[in-house]
Amino acid sequence: MPSPPPAGPSPARRGPGAGCLVAAALALGLAGLVARSLFPASPGGAPASSGSAPAARDTPHDAAAEALLGLRAGSRIGGATVVQVDGFLDRQLPFVVEAGGVRFWVFVALKGTQRATPPVETERYALYHNAPASTPAGVVDTVLADVAKQLREREATVSPPSELGPTP
Repeated sequence: MPSPPPAGPSPARRGPGAGCLVAAALALGLAGLVARSLFPASPGGAPASSGSAPAARDTPHDAAAEALLGLRAGSRIGGATVVQVDGFLDRQLPFVVEAGGVRFWVFVALKGTQRATPPVETERYALYHNAPASTPAGVVDTVLADVAKQLREREATVSPPSELGPTP
């Protein structure tokens, strides 16, 4: 006795609809991730390197940055201006600086808490950045050197913020 036909449409009659929708959703998600990594946005939504982002503004995290670095929104460091200080993220204290019409992030972390090799270190801290290639020559080095100098002046007397994680 032959078996009854399976319930529902056969695979040959389903068509490409469901598979195309899944593939399209995956492609859009991947495109979004790529766009976010290529064009990191500031919390205000403007690209970090945009010259049209909002003016310097104080945030609640300025107190941590001021204690640790002597910086807050509007401060000058290495020929750049601190535009904003953001909340702790992934055991880092990020802040945005602007120099030569280019904005970029500087990240302060405790040494040994991040996978990447930092371009600058102090006894306790590691400094990172995401400056675009269009950043004027020497600006990043000058900014990081001045941030490191500020950290060195304070790291013996100011305890690391708990948001940076346990001291390694």
